[in-house]
Amino acid sequence: MGAAQSHLLYQIPSPPTYDRSLDDLIWIHEGGMEIPAIYREWKGDNGDAAVFSVIYMGSHYHDLGMCSQWLKTLQLTLRVNVLAFDYPGYGLHSGEPSEESMYKCALNVFTHAKNAMNIPVDRMLLFGKSLGTAVAIHLAYSIEAEARKSSCESIGGMTLITPFMSLSHIVGSKLKYTKADLFDSSKKLEKISVPVLTAHGEADEIVDPKHSRKAASKFPNVWKTLELDCNHHDIDFSDDLLDQWIEFVDHIGESVPEYKPRVVKQLVVPSQYRREQTVDNWLESIGLGKYAQQFLINGYFSMDVVKTLDIIDLQGMDIMDEQDQETILSSVTNLKSGGDGTAQEAKNESPDSSDIENASKKAKRVSYGPMEVNAKAFNEVLEHYQCSPSKSDTDIPVEWSEFMAFASSVSIPYWEDENDESLARGFFGEVVKGIWNDRPVIKRKLQYKKSQFRKFCREAVTLCQLKHPNIVDVIGACMEKNVCPCLITEYVAGGTLTSFLTSKALEEVTDKQRLDIAKGIAGGIQFLHNCVPPITHRDLTPNNIFLEEGRVPKLADFGMGRPPSFLYMAPELFSKHPSGLPGDIYSYGLILYYIITGTPPFEGLSSAEAAAKASKLNIRPSFPESVSPAWKTLITSCWQKNPLNRPTIDQVIQSLQKIESGTEVEEDSSPELHPVSLIEDPEARVGGKDPNASFAENLPAKSINSGCGLLSYQLGLLVNDVKYSDFTVCVGKEKFAVHRAILSARSENFAAQIDQADESRELQIDENVASAGSVLSLLKFLYSGYLNLSGENVLDVMNAANNLNILQAVDLCREYLEEHGVPIKVTEDGDEEDKNENTEKVRDVKESLVAAEASIQNVESVLDVLNRKLESVTARMNALPTL
Repeated sequence: MGAAQSHLLYQIPSPPTYDRSLDDLIWIHEGGMEIPAIYREWKGDNGDAAVFSVIYMGSHYHDLGMCSQWLKTLQLTLRVNVLAFDYPGYGLHSGEPSEESMYKCALNVFTHAKNAMNIPVDRMLLFGKSLGTAVAIHLAYSIEAEARKSSCESIGGMTLITPFMSLSHIVGSKLKYTKADLFDSSKKLEKISVPVLTAHGEADEIVDPKHSRKAASKFPNVWKTLELDCNHHDIDFSDDLLDQWIEFVDHIGESVPEYKPRVVKQLVVPSQYRREQTVDNWLESIGLGKYAQQFLINGYFSMDVVKTLDIIDLQGMDIMDEQDQETILSSVTNLKSGGDGTAQEAKNESPDSSDIENASKKAKRVSYGPMEVNAKAFNEVLEHYQCSPSKSDTDIPVEWSEFMAFASSVSIPYWEDENDESLARGFFGEVVKGIWNDRPVIKRKLQYKKSQFRKFCREAVTLCQLKHPNIVDVIGACMEKNVCPCLITEYVAGGTLTSFLTSKALEEVTDKQRLDIAKGIAGGIQFLHNCVPPITHRDLTPNNIFLEEGRVPKLADFGMGRPPSFLYMAPELFSKHPSGLPGDIYSYGLILYYIITGTPPFEGLSSAEAAAKASKLNIRPSFPESVSPAWKTLITSCWQKNPLNRPTIDQVIQSLQKIESGTEVEEDSSPELHPVSLIEDPEARVGGKDPNASFAENLPAKSINSGCGLLSYQLGLLVNDVKYSDFTVCVGKEKFAVHRAILSARSENFAAQIDQADESRELQIDENVASAGSVLSLLKFLYSGYLNLSGENVLDVMNAANNLNILQAVDLCREYLEEHGVPIKVTEDGDEEDKNENTEKVRDVKESLVAAEASIQNVESVLDVLNRKLESVTARMNALPTL
């Protein structure tokens, strides 16, 4: 395996995330290896010892320091002993990772557990996640083979998170080959007879769920196969996984006399809309509302969790005042006995109302929902859940207690009455018109799985804060766990855009009114796209746009995770690419076509036929002669096949403003580039090791990651490999073997040329257009997203990229040259105004990159906070009462 491939397969945290002071760290000396490991024994309150021991085999991107808290969660939740270890090369374990060394390491740990730690083999449970599933499968296969041979005991069972058949099954399916190579478990699965629990995320972005299903189907004794609403990285934190895992251990323990099953108690969450049941109001009732922030950030969102409080928890939240501690604990005791939480010792007075009023005046306040709340407080809480409101609300002081006030204000008790009128019903739910607080509203009953309840609550609270003239107002939500999740929105009496466009009223609409509708829709999209993080509508259709009085458009049904309608679906979604902001622009282009022409896009075709022709054949609706060139240019730019070539919503609005003012909308065209004219002086000196050398000799070689690789870096190695190709690109006498699907997905120019190619399946490129070396570099870029540049090839690659219309590569070349001080000009005759405009564009791009980096750092800091809080949350979960 090459170094680059090894680096991608074994993503070793560097430096290690722990040292020799790590809690419960032990060293296993077995089979010539010195293996760092964690061993944690579980003890019950009455001194009971654990019956089972879990041998934990983690993923390819974790070491012991990163999974230490998770191991404690397993120990306390499952009531088992936990033994985890690092693979060679990971953490403090010396050596190099490989399939053979990882298998050997796992076998050495098992041998040590059996012989030195005296753990009975039949009381051992294996656990593997991601790449660790292959290690766990191999270990179980080896143990069972020895058990059959020697007539001895085998392990008790095995849990696998995102298992797979072999590494080539994962990568090979994307390239249409099935050659087995590394971590091949396909022939081992059928020979493992112990009970097996498998789980995978439905949104797993690394191991396709179909591979996990296929692997699970091969085991002869599968207890359950779980399909969870999560991705590859957050599956560990699924409540459903932990609940089923407890039941799995209970299932295995049925044959063990001393094992005491643990029954999972289903907690009934109190209705959030009852203010006397919220944590912040309880604190206020005992005069300690000042501690609302500590309770919230430590996970005390429910009064059921509050009842588990003890003195250690309070000290862990930095509540050190002895009188306050006594007041809280006395109130908790009162709650446990069935009281309302009022304790005689709660003598602290509430903060002076005048102080609260003065503090509120100092803070900027914005109206998000039925009541005013502090925007900054809401912003930070949502960031805790990886959500956030719009950019303009990030400069407001924090008052955490107001978050609970907002949550209470938008949480509406579920109701049904005789005024309800069902307007529509489908697979994803039902739309009902009803009355709430004496006003007509729309109840959107959504079909969410039970495991998705938290996701619904996060999305609902986010939507409730989005207020804009072109967004349907989300008044609140029914967020009770035992009723149908509902969004409560305003009722827009004007009907949908579809009903308007199909009515006779359209004939009387002026061009100015059509433009106003288009601008209103774009304004709503702009608001969503400018949120932090941006909100993608995902299902932008005329049916999801409503017109209120004065024909003001309002967007509805956004961000709720439904599959988009076929007719308006962006082509990249049919290639299983993620939905993003450019997908909304494509849909907007088709809606704009409908508004301007009065004709539905792809008229005469079914939605499925239209979507197939748009994605596979790049067919778009034709324009009537009456449509002006300005509208044609804008609409055509919106429905470009390549998402990178579509304008942003801000650029769309600028084009609409030009149409309104009568300014001609310029077509998107790239300036003609020639190698000699790209820089001011090809012989310029730019410093470096040799100040007398030209820039070409001084510029360092660099591999630039565009962030848009179709799969990953190693795919660049498959260019010119005939085994994985079905097409040939010819430059002079040079021929490069490629795969048509990959080139078509990344380049509109190549897609058009490939469609026009004859049966020879060859594409000829003139050497005057691009050299063979530059074409090879660009092919590798289209495959992997990495562009390899140096002073010797940058001008050649840049010119070829421009001639082949691979504009992203052109931009990367420009940035590379500017980074090293090479002055660039667009054309030989470009005037000063053009240069200034290009300089401003580069400055804007750089500012955007700085802002993106700052956002990434914010997310990382939030994740650090969550990791630090996991241990205390785990302890409280374990303290919950059981039946």
